Amino acid sequence: RLLLASTNSPVVFCHNDCQEGNILLLEGCQSSDKQKLMFIDFEYSSYNYR
Repeated sequence: RLLLASTNSPVVFCHNDCQEGNILLLEGCQSSDKQKLMFIDFEYSSYNYR
C-alpha cells in the first residue's frame, strides 16, 4: 500500500491482457511510416494503475 500511495500513477481503463495474440498489425500497413495496430480481446479490461 505504501508503494501505491507514493507512486504518481493514476487509475485508468486498461486492457490487462496485452500478450502478442491480442495485438494485430493491420494488413497493407507493413511498409508504411504510419503502421496501424488493433487491440482485440477485451474480456479482462478494467480499471487499473497505469
